[in-house]
Amino acid sequence: MNFSVTFSNGTNSFNEGFYLTAFRNLENKNNLILALVIIYIITLLGNLVLLAVVLMNSSLQNPKYLAVCNLAIVDISMNSVIIPQMVPVLIFNQNYVSFGACFSQMFFVHFFGDMESFSLALLAYDRLIAICWHLRYSTINTNLRMLLIIVHCKIQYNKWITLTVLLGPLTFIFTYVIVVVAVTWIASTSQHWKAFHTCLTHLLLVLLYYTVHILAYILGNLRLIQNFDLYTAVLTVSVTISPMLNPIIYSLKTDELRDKIVKLLGKPKVAQQIIKNEAYG
Repeated sequence: MNFSVTFSNGTNSFNEGFYLTAFRNLENKNNLILALVIIYIITLLGNLVLLAVVLMNSSLQNPKYLAVCNLAIVDISMNSVIIPQMVPVLIFNQNYVSFGACFSQMFFVHFFGDMESFSLALLAYDRLIAICWHLRYSTINTNLRMLLIIVHCKIQYNKWITLTVLLGPLTFIFTYVIVVVAVTWIASTSQHWKAFHTCLTHLLLVLLYYTVHILAYILGNLRLIQNFDLYTAVLTVSVTISPMLNPIIYSLKTDELRDKIVKLLGKPKVAQQIIKNEAYG
């Protein structure tokens, strides 16, 4: 930790802060810069397109896609807190950080990280209602109730933080145990597959989010990456990769949303080829 000293009218004024020493010994730093820029651009484009499609189509304005839009906003916010602040450090060596700026960024990184886990839990709740109480879904899970849940969690963040961080994974396990039990009561094989397909996209998002983070921390705890700067780069990419891939996975694996995006592109032949490749792929 260092202190910066500035001189004003012959007097010394101390601005407490410190200098970042990460990435000084990182080889191929330009590759990390390029990767972060690409991740950020794809994050913005993917999530903004997803938000635009939902807003432009009244058929998608339901509790499920309200939760999806919440996840998209959290994804944009998460990478916006991290990447734009890192690029000046990497490119221009602007490595001085005041305590206020550091603590503010640390708060928002933890806040949006927790909101990411909460948003995935919210999607799990939506799928639970859709499968276990299919006929009552429209009355149990309304747009207003979904919005109230989202707003309440963000307002009461301090009270929810422990439950979000510690019990987040247990929420998914508990939810899908109930879903599996409910699906076993369905006799038809086609209905089994339909129920599984309903949860498939969400399961992919959950696996992506937790697997990437778990692997990153395993690499560090087992000392599999000895270079500290390289490990910091791996952690940075692991945190930002999920917000980039979430809208892509959801768009490709959700037929209704994918069809709307295809219509928005306005290129029928290209769109049909994309759908055909996805179907065979």
